[in-house]
Amino acid sequence: ALSGPASRLRHARLALRAMGVFTRDDEELLAYDEKAFWYFAGTMLLVILVPWTLLLARGIIWPKPPSEVDFETRGPAKEGHVVRRCTTTAMEQKRRASHMEAKNKRFGFLNLLQLGVLVVGWTWFGRSLGRLKPINTDPHIILGL
Repeated sequence: ALSGPASRLRHARLALRAMGVFTRDDEELLAYDEKAFWYFAGTMLLVILVPWTLLLARGIIWPKPPSEVDFETRGPAKEGHVVRRCTTTAMEQKRRASHMEAKNKRFGFLNLLQLGVLVVGWTWFGRSLGRLKPINTDPHIILGL
């Protein structure tokens, strides 16, 4: 058994580890844990941002009027029946008006708010990628040769 300063140093290191304080030996493990956090954060941001971006882009590129004034969508037909849309001049004007109204509202407050949130989200994703350093794949360095 060690006695004197070496023993006290060993006991001090054990006490620091028990308190949650990382020593020099644990720094490499801590750096690895930090990388794992940024991989996780980036993945979660992707899971949220990709579908949200696609839905918002679809809503801006192909706006759809609200259901109460949507004269394009046909309702379900009974089996063996065909649903035809009305082709009168008045109905065509209603269709065009509802489509123009939807086009005019595509850059409304809610869409601009979502666009702002998405810009912030994609910026966070870019920053999380920037925090990741390339993984060293050189076997000589990994094995310490």
